[in-house]
Amino acid sequence: MGRVVEVSRKTLEKVPGGSILPSQVEDVILVGGSCYLPSLQEIVRDTFGREGRIELDPMEVVAV
Repeated sequence: MGRVVEVSRKTLEKVPGGSILPSQVEDVILVGGSCYLPSLQEIVRDTFGREGRIELDPMEVVAV
């Protein structure tokens, strides 16, 4: 699960216009089977300071 945090932080550093802090992210959408793991949800909550959204339809999220 440590890879999730590392990839997220690297992505936030590469945002056009300068890096942003995890606390500046307004919404975290989790899709896929692993998003239901309590440990992943806890990591997202600890990293971003908010709950990840798992109630969305994964096929619809990927299509959008």
